[in-house]
Amino acid sequence: MTVGEPATRTITLRASGLPSAQLPPITVDVPEGVRSYPNQPNREDQFNENGMLGILQQKLALVPTQPGTLRLPEIKVDWWDLRAERWRQAVLPAIELEVLPATDQPVAISTPPAEQLSAPKVEAKPPAVEPLTVETTESGFWFWLSLALGSGWLLTLLLIAKGKFARGRDKNNQVGAVETPNRKVSYRELQQALRSGDQARVRSTLLNWGATLFPEQRPGNLEELAVLCGEPLKQQLEAFSRSLYSRAVESWDGDELLRVVEQVERELAKQKSVDTLPPLYPK
Repeated sequence: MTVGEPATRTITLRASGLPSAQLPPITVDVPEGVRSYPNQPNREDQFNENGMLGILQQKLALVPTQPGTLRLPEIKVDWWDLRAERWRQAVLPAIELEVLPATDQPVAISTPPAEQLSAPKVEAKPPAVEPLTVETTESGFWFWLSLALGSGWLLTLLLIAKGKFARGRDKNNQVGAVETPNRKVSYRELQQALRSGDQARVRSTLLNWGATLFPEQRPGNLEELAVLCGEPLKQQLEAFSRSLYSRAVESWDGDELLRVVEQVERELAKQKSVDTLPPLYPK
């Protein structure tokens, strides 16, 4: 790196079976000798054969202010392993970078007047104009750099908002042609997961299935899905959630949860349209 020249650092966090909205923010400690300009985090959810994949991407611009060795400290993220039932830690190792001095940095040189050279007894005072010139140059540089980074940040926000609006509009236009087959596929995957008894797989397939039932709300966790579904599915989801996250051993009935899910699917099959989903169990 070079003093005064920005560089972008990109950090990506991926979690299997967890929506991006639940991923913790990435905390980056910036040492002395560098300025940091973080962008807004970008969150994205993807689906594959293993279920949901939550992605969080953080970009930040780093501008070194002095030459030498720059050490970026390590980054740690604690996470709970559902299969091993214990805490784990993801670690991004520390990075050491060499920062070179700026090639175009102005140098202040003080030259005494000619008449002072002929009179050694008179003390030559350094002119006050040259340091002021250097400070003005550095201030102007930081002003234009801050303005450029701020403009880039605003442009990034506009592009992200435009992309989300376009994706939402396309999703609304295609909901009738896409949601029906996706719901059938996610329902079959949920049945298989409930019969297997794998809690991590059940949680992931439940959220996938819930996203097809409520495409507008798109629940990101079991609690949100339980509120949208109503009784008796709400009760079964809460029991499963307690068994999943409680430190104490909590039992859950996979057969009963499967029976309630199949009951919901039978009621949905009787409806003429799935574009808008009314309450499953109105009070």
